[in-house]
Amino acid sequence: MKIGQPIKMLVIYLIIVWPFLIFLGISTDAGYVSISYNGFAIDSSDNLYVGKENKIEKYYNDVLIETIDPQTSRAYAFTIKDDTILLSTTSTVYTLDLNGNIVSEREDYELETFNMLQHQKKFTAANGKTYFLKSSFGRKKIVSEDGNVIYNMPVKDYIVKLMFIAVFVILFIFVPTMIYKSRKEKISHYECLKISKIPK
Repeated sequence: MKIGQPIKMLVIYLIIVWPFLIFLGISTDAGYVSISYNGFAIDSSDNLYVGKENKIEKYYNDVLIETIDPQTSRAYAFTIKDDTILLSTTSTVYTLDLNGNIVSEREDYELETFNMLQHQKKFTAANGKTYFLKSSFGRKKIVSEDGNVIYNMPVKDYIVKLMFIAVFVILFIFVPTMIYKSRKEKISHYECLKISKIPK
């Protein structure tokens, strides 16, 4: 391998993946693709609410019927209590009706509500039935206590997520390995030069 070739490979790699990262950013901001989730909940009418990057999707019988603004483009967490959405955008806590209209808001500089909600993987509905947020090979799904899958991460989102993971696996494993090999070969190259300059 020629000296400097790994750097050239890194540049070529970045040129190839940069359009994909731009596409991912634009698609995520526009709501076409979601690779991360911000919780879920179910109201008394069995409507399912799924939190994605910049929206909360509302489903009934697997049909998307409405999207709700989470009041932020950054991190948030939410749940439903007494058919009211409790939503935290870290330092601000909102109470929303089931259509997403703001009922009240308050500051929460200690992030108590956000910290309480952000890691919840389980939700108990008003009828007492419990649901779980699970992951199978990185693909999110929501499962009822009797094992029925009521929501699966869309295939297009899952494919984009796998591609995103692959990009960074290559970046943080393959590229450093190539640079390490290049340094070893560079050292060997200089050692050979020193040996060749020793008078016979």
